[in-house]
Amino acid sequence: KTSFFSLVLYAWSRSRDPDAAERAETILNRMLELEESGEIPNLKVNSACFNICIVCWSKRRTLEAAERGQAIYDRLLQLCEKDPTKRPIAGTYFALISNWFRFDPAKAEKIFWDWKENHDKGDCEMKVDSQLLKTLVTAWSASKEPDKAERCEKLIQFAVENNIPNFELTTKIFNIAIRTWCNKARTVNGVKRAEKLLQQMQTYRESHPRSPTLPNAESYYPIVRSWVAFGFVERAEELLTEFTMESEDDAGTSDDDDNADGDDGGEQEDSSQLSDKRSSLKTSLETRMFNCVLKGWVAKTETIPDAAARAECLLLSMSRLGVNPNMASFQYVLDAWRRNDKQFKSQINRPRPRIDEVVAFMDRELGGSTVAYQNLRKNWRLLSFQ
Repeated sequence: KTSFFSLVLYAWSRSRDPDAAERAETILNRMLELEESGEIPNLKVNSACFNICIVCWSKRRTLEAAERGQAIYDRLLQLCEKDPTKRPIAGTYFALISNWFRFDPAKAEKIFWDWKENHDKGDCEMKVDSQLLKTLVTAWSASKEPDKAERCEKLIQFAVENNIPNFELTTKIFNIAIRTWCNKARTVNGVKRAEKLLQQMQTYRESHPRSPTLPNAESYYPIVRSWVAFGFVERAEELLTEFTMESEDDAGTSDDDDNADGDDGGEQEDSSQLSDKRSSLKTSLETRMFNCVLKGWVAKTETIPDAAARAECLLLSMSRLGVNPNMASFQYVLDAWRRNDKQFKSQINRPRPRIDEVVAFMDRELGGSTVAYQNLRKNWRLLSFQ
């Protein structure tokens, strides 16, 4: 008899009816009344019924709905004191975390640790997957809490230090924490913490070679950008070089762990289009990362004699590495030579630009008849007269 009621609750949880959560909770309340009165023999309200109602409320995605879901959980805890069969189970905690992570990451994380505590006591099963951890890390990253970067890292360390069955960290989880340290802290120490996480991801990958934890452009870009912002262009270029070497070694590997295999032509076409979109995004981010370092060298031209030459070498390396430069890439190096020559023109053996090589590269990559391109090309040629 319980299964019939459960099916109705499940149906409401799948419904798009705006009153689905209220209807599900009304049914749950009626079930509890019938159970207490004994009007329907053998009717037993279990934890799963409470879970479904919490899920119904979580789909509203409002603070009021989260509080209604919390009230259902609190009632379950009260009933559990007299009836141990109504104690929270794994699905209860998961539903409650889904209920709160948008509004209160601290509360969502507390539920996670409460779950672990009850699991350690042997009261319930605990199944931690990458999606759950990503949910919690994302919640902290999006929050305005001052310690959000530390909280993201704490969750990652929990996963690293505990041998959780059938669980592996992902690149995306590490990337969220790295980005949080770089964006939130905006201090040298914050960038160091982000770089330490990058190194930890690499170590984790070595010990779990089949795990989806391969560092990618999104892993390196926030750190490279931050080092440039603090004036550590040499360190930024070292990381960029490290990234390009790893990309060559692991060509074709992606951090997306949700690849779908389609049997029919339509699904394969969709998958191909998605792959092209990801490839385009990856290429764009790599270009931005190179441009970030190139721009950093422009800022160093007044203090470092070979800054422009180093920027030019980096630009030309993009051809060998298969990274597509854009107009900004060539403009940054042009600006670097202009400033460098102005500052160190009196030096007899100062470096000189490889104009022919750069223009040939520019023609291959950007060749066109637009006014902007022709002006850029002309300005590169004019360097020979400086």
